[in-house]
Amino acid sequence: MADTVLAVELYINVNTQPVGTAQKNMLIRNYPVFTIVIPNDNIEHEFVEVANDTNETKYWNVWQLYGHTHQWGTDYDIFLRNANGTMGAQQYESWYSYEQDFNVGYHRFGVEATFRFYPDDSLLVVDPRLGWIHRARYKNNTADTIYWGVTSQEEMMVMGFQYVYGDDLPALVSVNDAAKESVKLNVFPNPVSDALALNYILEYPSDIKVELTNVLGESISILEQKNKPAGNYMEEVDLNHRFAPGMYLLSLHTKKAITTRRVIIE
Repeated sequence: MADTVLAVELYINVNTQPVGTAQKNMLIRNYPVFTIVIPNDNIEHEFVEVANDTNETKYWNVWQLYGHTHQWGTDYDIFLRNANGTMGAQQYESWYSYEQDFNVGYHRFGVEATFRFYPDDSLLVVDPRLGWIHRARYKNNTADTIYWGVTSQEEMMVMGFQYVYGDDLPALVSVNDAAKESVKLNVFPNPVSDALALNYILEYPSDIKVELTNVLGESISILEQKNKPAGNYMEEVDLNHRFAPGMYLLSLHTKKAITTRRVIIE
């Protein structure tokens, strides 16, 4: 019956107002990656993509930010994109619980994924023409190759955010797409207690900086900073038990890119 009240577990009131009368309208965007393929080799595979919109004319003032995978995801990171196309400040780490404000020690996927919220009076201002760089990692221990799909037996890579429009955008200096110019960087052992080995290849001479930050992107220590010629490098960094146990981000900065790896210090 149209005038019958049904018994349910929860009632809510929804208040509406005419379109165009609100001071701000909350919008949502998702940036899915449909081309991910995860081989069944039990090795971690990384995918890096740009999420931006060069047709926008106003800033994005971001309220909520999240990344989403299915069960084979091992990490999801979201960075602001610099004007030269490289990874900028990290804004999202899937190992960190923004709800409880601590590192949970593992990637949460599906409905358990963490959401980062910015205070109402301090929304994150993003130039949409630059946008984001988002990075997901996966490990497939099944007998089959995993492809993108909507079911829980397939995989996804999608970042999303909710925002309102801000001020008008100024003129933009040209942007180089360097998102995929990151240097191949291996770190081991991981977890580590005293000495960490770094292996990386420079395809061009560059000033380099090796920086340790916490999961909120705050700098903890500069482990190395010098100019180096092109070459294959294997180096050892003595941590000397200087850092409290926990998860950190180790970043290799070159003149063209920033490459980041997660490090567990015991």
